[in-house]
Amino acid sequence: MQSGFSKGSEMLKASKSISHLRSLHMFESKTLPVIPSEFAKCQVLRVLDMKVQEDNHIKYIGHFCELKYLRIEGGIRKLPEQIGKLQHLQTLDLEETHIEKLPASIVQLQKLVHLLIPFVVSLPDGIENLQALEVLWGIDLYGASVESIYGLGELTKLREVRIWSLDFDEDNNKEGHRTACIHSLSKLLKCSLQSLYVEGLSSSDVIASSMISCGSISPLRRLVLYNEIPTIPSQFASLVNLIRLSVEVGGVGGLEILSSLPMLQSLTLSTDYDIPNFRQVISGQGFQNLRKFNFRSWASEMGLMFEPGAMPKLQRLKLRLNRRWQFIVHGGPVVGLHHLSALKSIALELHCDGAAADVVESLEDDIRAAAVAHPNRPTLEIQRYGELRMKKPDE
Repeated sequence: MQSGFSKGSEMLKASKSISHLRSLHMFESKTLPVIPSEFAKCQVLRVLDMKVQEDNHIKYIGHFCELKYLRIEGGIRKLPEQIGKLQHLQTLDLEETHIEKLPASIVQLQKLVHLLIPFVVSLPDGIENLQALEVLWGIDLYGASVESIYGLGELTKLREVRIWSLDFDEDNNKEGHRTACIHSLSKLLKCSLQSLYVEGLSSSDVIASSMISCGSISPLRRLVLYNEIPTIPSQFASLVNLIRLSVEVGGVGGLEILSSLPMLQSLTLSTDYDIPNFRQVISGQGFQNLRKFNFRSWASEMGLMFEPGAMPKLQRLKLRLNRRWQFIVHGGPVVGLHHLSALKSIALELHCDGAAADVVESLEDDIRAAAVAHPNRPTLEIQRYGELRMKKPDE
């Protein structure tokens, strides 16, 4: 049942005939002050998806004792302790709320499999009690206790984790947190963890140390690092099951480590280093299974070169270049596209803010000519951003 009642009285009237309701989707209503107590009659309700703005809008949430799926969206900041009564709950999605702290009773949800929360929420004490948990999204480790971080490592069924803030710099007196995080991640990496998404300035250091401590082949299949890392850690070579990787690198080197990953199919590589007239060379060795390559450059003088036999299974190439791109070596910023034997599509994103119009047009012409000359005749999509702020010829 979907609810978009304009008046609370209408919902109250409808509630008298829905004692056997199993699914309820509630849209926001300014005239509806709370979930009516009459809904406590819905003893068989399994799914509740609601948009509310006030904490007291969910004060009856503990009545839905058979609930298996609960999604809340809106401006609420506090979840009632009653949430611990939902002993059959399997999915709790609070990602689109303003929740600042999880109630202590959250760790009583023994059947909880999916927990999605905003990034500002710290890992709760007693998290190790959630032994059924498989997906944990949005947790903040920086503000968590050392004990709770150690508890994270006891959740050996975790398949997918998204962590916020691994910035455990020694200057911040967080060495205990860093040690606990390495301990827990190393345990998860050798259990069931398949997807890891991390945002934090020291993320690569913590993950590399966790891999060393792990001491075995990890089942990890997806790794996304949202912050720039200095270079590719050598320990990444042990991620032999990795299928997807997204990483931003601040220094030269390490590409040979990534090219050795036998299962890698999707790579997003962002770079932010300026070396005059430097090309990142993609050789014919490695990247044997790569299907999708997303290359982003924030630098102004770095190019790409594909050698014969490079990325033999690559089908989709996406290039994102910023307004400072001024690569002047013969051949343009990308050379050797014709060596990508399986190429089907090219997407070019140009950030033109402040760039000279003739430079932008020249770069587009280079890529367009390469696409036309390619034996596969790959499709080409070009998008300009900030086009209205390009420099005119007389400027």
